Amino acid sequence: MSISAFVVLGANNPLTQAFAAVCRVAGSVLAAFYRLYPSIGFAIVGLTVLVTVLTLPFTARATRSLASNAALRPEIERLRRKHRGDPERLRQALGELYAAHGVSPLGGCVPMLLQAPLLIVVVRVVEGLGHRGSQGFVPRYLSHHSRLYRALHGANRMPFGGLDLAAPGSAAFAMGGTALAMFIGLIAVSAAAGYLQQRLSSPGEGARPRVPLTAAIGPALVAAFGLVLPAAVTLYSATGACVRLVQVIMHRGGPPVA
Repeated sequence: MSISAFVVLGANNPLTQAFAAVCRVAGSVLAAFYRLYPSIGFAIVGLTVLVTVLTLPFTARATRSLASNAALRPEIERLRRKHRGDPERLRQALGELYAAHGVSPLGGCVPMLLQAPLLIVVVRVVEGLGHRGSQGFVPRYLSHHSRLYRALHGANRMPFGGLDLAAPGSAAFAMGGTALAMFIGLIAVSAAAGYLQQRLSSPGEGARPRVPLTAAIGPALVAAFGLVLPAAVTLYSATGACVRLVQVIMHRGGPPVA
């Protein structure tokens, strides 16, 4: 399954050209990480950490907004019961409640939507590493003079920890051994990091934990689509989930208490 299958834009479309230009910048950063240490997995992890750190302010703002909304949930439920038969009065009362506390019901969504294009760029670049031509890989978004392009061009595998990062997760089951353990480990890391984010992002005693939507459903999506997506995308997802978890731990001052 290719990310490009979801994007149907002409090659001369200005948006397509702008998107490709940003992807080439991300590709240059990826190639720079590969120069530091010639490992494709290391380069993907490095790029993911950098991008995730750059987008942490958006994630933190969305988390705070969702926590504020969660704290108002008891009052919201009370207003819904009070104005059950009067939708117009309920909308007015909710608007007054949000205004009084300086909270927007969509405050958690907007920051995440703002960072979404950058995250899509990273996924597209990572997926493009394994773009295949007639005689092996022809990586996209990389300078043909870069060390990473030369290492991948014409190759048929993208090895990292026994896993072929260019192959879908289903290939790990066929390979077995280290490859299968590595793939299952990446899925488990994503799921565990997402769960811990939920625990740590709990707005308070007795409230249901909430995190930004993409952080909450991301691990589930990786588990669902990991079998058909390139393993490089799964590595990206697991790395990003870990960085976000570290950010939440630092914000809260420690790990969750059971």
